[in-house]
Amino acid sequence: MTNYLAALPPRPTTTFSSADLISLMDAFKDPFGQHFGQDGEVAHLASFATLYPDQPELRPIFATWGKNSLMKTGVLDGIPFMFCNLDRTAEDGRWADWPRIPGPIKWGMIHLGGAWNARLWRFGSCDQEGKPRELEALRGAK
Repeated sequence: MTNYLAALPPRPTTTFSSADLISLMDAFKDPFGQHFGQDGEVAHLASFATLYPDQPELRPIFATWGKNSLMKTGVLDGIPFMFCNLDRTAEDGRWADWPRIPGPIKWGMIHLGGAWNARLWRFGSCDQEGKPRELEALRGAK
C-alpha cells in the first residue's frame, strides 16, 4: 500500500470547486435521464417481463438455482455482506423474509457468521435487522 501511495502523483493545490462539479454533472444529465428514464433502456428491458407471464413450472428451477447460489456464497463473508445490504423495509417489506430459510439459521448467519468479520460490516447500508442506516462514510459529517 505504501508503494502504491508513494507512486501517486502529488495532489493538485487547487481547491474543490462545486461550480465545476455541477457543470460536469450537467454535461451528462440529459443522456443519463434518457438512459434511465421512462423511455430509456432500463424501461425497455423491464418491459420484457410482460412477454413471459408467471410460469409455475419454472418456480422449482429458480428456487433450486437461488438456493445453490446462496449455499455457494461464503458463510463468513458473502452471506453477512448480503444481509448487511438487504433492506428489509424496501417495497413495503416485500423482501423482509427473503431468503426463505428458518429464522434460527438466518439469525446465525447474520449474527454468528457476521461476527467473524464484524469490523467490515460497519460499511453495510443496513443494520443486522435489515433496517437502513446512515452510511459509515457519512456518520458525523454534518
